[in-house]
Amino acid sequence: MSQQEFIESFADAIEVDPAAVKAETEFKALENWDSLCALSIIAMVDDAYQVTLGGEDLETSKTVADLWTLISSRR
Repeated sequence: MSQQEFIESFADAIEVDPAAVKAETEFKALENWDSLCALSIIAMVDDAYQVTLGGEDLETSKTVADLWTLISSRR
């Protein structure tokens, strides 16, 4: 899966318009970002990539690209 496909899956998982999410988007600054979104991302990544993310991973990541880099490094 490419970074763009990840961005689209990310947007779908947190129920936002994919056009509103880019690699450089600071996901915690999104209007609807909350703990349920975090859980949705953790579940999506586990299901789609078989990579386990924890709360600390989300805490230390700033942008969607940061998450993609982290996931890619664990595949």
